[in-house]
Amino acid sequence: MNLGSSSPVILGENIILAPGSNDNLLLTIATAATYRFVVDARNPDAPVIKVYMDDLFAATPVYLRGTVSSAGWDANATNRLVYEGKGLYRLTLTMAAGDYMFKVAETNWSNPNLGGPAVVLGEPNELTQGSNDNIGINIPTAGSYRFTLDTTSQNAITITVDAVN
Repeated sequence: MNLGSSSPVILGENIILAPGSNDNLLLTIATAATYRFVVDARNPDAPVIKVYMDDLFAATPVYLRGTVSSAGWDANATNRLVYEGKGLYRLTLTMAAGDYMFKVAETNWSNPNLGGPAVVLGEPNELTQGSNDNIGINIPTAGSYRFTLDTTSQNAITITVDAVN
């Protein structure tokens, strides 16, 4: 299969590829890092490629800050999200039933400083960089809950919270 495009590849965006094209893909990399190249050919008439930085926040520690953990709004090892590869950060917390507020941020509340609307368990919730909005969540039953920050799309970062059985 020969795929190409006359459009430049923009990090984090899908680029439609032309089957049979002799065009080379143009990609400009400004930051040394590990990048992921994902080709989706489920639609053989319009396959797409997406390139993104594997670890969006690189060496910057990222935390769940708020009432969801014993660390509160501080940033420390108790509420640090762990980078697990492929653009995913995770942290599992033991929580009592109740209502909580949190944000995703680095130590100085700069980048990232992610907020957004309330989370529904099991559903991805899109976050906004620089938002002043705290993220609400209702925990219906005491137990362990896994917070997954998905940065595979730099323009659509999400957080999903799931009950761990």
